Amino acid sequence: MAYVLREAHSTWNDKIGFAATGQLSWTPKYSEEDVGISQYMKKRTQGIHGVLKGTWSDFVVQEVRIDDQRVVNLPADDQVKAEDMKEGKAAARQKWLKFTLCKMGLDTISAIRIIARMANIPYTSFRFAGIKDKYGITLQEVTLMSHYSHRFRDLVSSEYKVKNGKIWISEVENCSRPLHSGELYGNRFVVVLRNVTLDHKTMHRSVRRLRKGGFLNYFGMQRFGGGSIPSLEAGRHLLLMNHSAFVQSIMSTRLSTNKQEIEAKELYEKNGSLEEVMHLLPSYCIAEKQFLEARLQGNPLQAAVSAIPFKSLFVQSYLSGLWNEACSYRIKRYGSKQAVEGDIILLETIGGGQKGKKMQKIKIVSEQDAKNRTYSILDVVLPMFAEGRRVVLPRNRMGKWLKKRMKVENIMHTMKVVEIEDVDGCCVSVDQEDCEDEMQTRPSKATRSKTFTEVCKFRHVVVRPQRMRSSVRRYSSVDDAVFRGLSEDLMNGGEGDFTALVLSFTLPAGCYATMALREIMRTETSHHYHYSLFREQLVLFARSNSTIAKISRARQERKKLTKRKRRRVRNDDFVLPFKTVFNVQANDIEKTA
Repeated sequence: MAYVLREAHSTWNDKIGFAATGQLSWTPKYSEEDVGISQYMKKRTQGIHGVLKGTWSDFVVQEVRIDDQRVVNLPADDQVKAEDMKEGKAAARQKWLKFTLCKMGLDTISAIRIIARMANIPYTSFRFAGIKDKYGITLQEVTLMSHYSHRFRDLVSSEYKVKNGKIWISEVENCSRPLHSGELYGNRFVVVLRNVTLDHKTMHRSVRRLRKGGFLNYFGMQRFGGGSIPSLEAGRHLLLMNHSAFVQSIMSTRLSTNKQEIEAKELYEKNGSLEEVMHLLPSYCIAEKQFLEARLQGNPLQAAVSAIPFKSLFVQSYLSGLWNEACSYRIKRYGSKQAVEGDIILLETIGGGQKGKKMQKIKIVSEQDAKNRTYSILDVVLPMFAEGRRVVLPRNRMGKWLKKRMKVENIMHTMKVVEIEDVDGCCVSVDQEDCEDEMQTRPSKATRSKTFTEVCKFRHVVVRPQRMRSSVRRYSSVDDAVFRGLSEDLMNGGEGDFTALVLSFTLPAGCYATMALREIMRTETSHHYHYSLFREQLVLFARSNSTIAKISRARQERKKLTKRKRRRVRNDDFVLPFKTVFNVQANDIEKTA
């Protein structure tokens, strides 16, 4: 793992380079207010601020298995032999392969698509428990149909450099069944907050408050995507089966910043050639390309929309935004201290449900329970909207607000509102993720038949981090690697002029670490915001060094050289190492200033 962290840091330095001196070429799609994130556990509390996800090694995510609650990790030597995939009668009975995927600079879906393309395997043959963040180092387990093992064998124990990231594949073994969405205990996080300016006492006080009181369990900004498609609008149109409006939203140029993408979508709006539009679209416009390809094959509009992979993620984004709004209203109306009359409470999780699944037992808080303060805010849950499900609403103003919101959004016909007495045994499924698997793109049968047999799932309003530890580190350069290994103890120390707060904690499945950090940072958590802060620090720090002009001229000269001449030139004559610029001490800054 230490090797992966070193590679992540060096790759990030190569990626940024001196582009920090330029202007940002893209803007955030949504703000936190747009997706319903507006409240805090305690309003009048000082934030520690800081920079989140400054480098890939500043955000490490490890999946926690649901069966033994062990953390997914890489082997000690970061390698696994391909011969470990057993071949025989016993292995032939195992219909699935399970492997560990380590990635950085890519989300899970993009990484799976790349692996599928390299091995010539359909991407629908892969199964995973959850989608991990793009901006960081993540480790998770993935399952694959075993009859593709002969194609997959050559990819094992290798490192693959792809555009904007890297992929490692290891720990391959046979298993009897695939992973399903939400089939994980949780995730273990190690996070570095850079350039924290408060004193140690204030930082540790904020961490203790988070450890004891928890945080509002919002869906994080990464839930709503970072591309040019307005996921909230697209998800609502898809949920209402308004396919023409859905196509207009994904082909809109309102959030596009790439000139080639804007040109292609404007051509589509002018009823231009579909082949020419598809050729102009950049490679990252996956949904748009799949739709156009289906249309070129003669499929009608509805069939072409159905051909878009992972289109259910748009619906999940839209419904997640509604849940965030409901959570904000609940905190604003009743506070964040205790359960009130009419709230829905999660009593316990019991086994033995249908198809071997676990079940959740719920109840409504009575007037006597509220007076006696029987339940805390940690027990309160809110329903998660899902198409084709029966939705149980709270029996207070919160429930009335939810019902009114559903009418305003015109989604009442896609789900059914029921009383808690109508729920058999007051028990519901325990899955934290949405009702539809990431690999499934068909409308649910419940929606088509209007039977509404299953009850909606519930999500905690407030969650408390588990096994939380913290330390304060000092570092001397803006881009220094603060966290160097998972086996390293989180101890205070280091030397330098900058201060970083290192946090490690475990969250249940479906919870977002950025929302936990938001509670103590009191700033926006979008990648755009923190990347902008980090670039500003790079610019200020780089400008203080007198070698910046020399390196800039050297790079311009180097571009003019041909590949043949470039081999003959010593690198030292033209290019200085990247770290030379950013390893300037405070004394040097004062002299150059």
